[in-house]
Amino acid sequence: MVPAYELPQWLEETDSGVILQVKVTPNGTRNRVSGQLGASLLITLTAPEQDGKANGLLIKFLSDSLGVATAQLNVVAGGSGKIKKVLIDAVRPSQVSMRLSPR
Repeated sequence: MVPAYELPQWLEETDSGVILQVKVTPNGTRNRVSGQLGASLLITLTAPEQDGKANGLLIKFLSDSLGVATAQLNVVAGGSGKIKKVLIDAVRPSQVSMRLSPR
């Protein structure tokens, strides 16, 4: 069966939810989805890029944006880099795509 829509490049469906590939830009003026670059969703965060502060704020930002618990989100790759993969459990790809797609 073919899906009703094509997933964005930055979103991958898994058995338990989705994996989101993001490129984080720290030290921004506000937390926001700022665009798309290739296969990555660009997210600007106010946190500095030190001691995991950006990762913590990324999880909080995604949790608030998607209306899910922070316990459902986990950085599974790129923890110390700017390009990260975040596993989001128990969500539908369409929910993530609609709420996070760059406008």
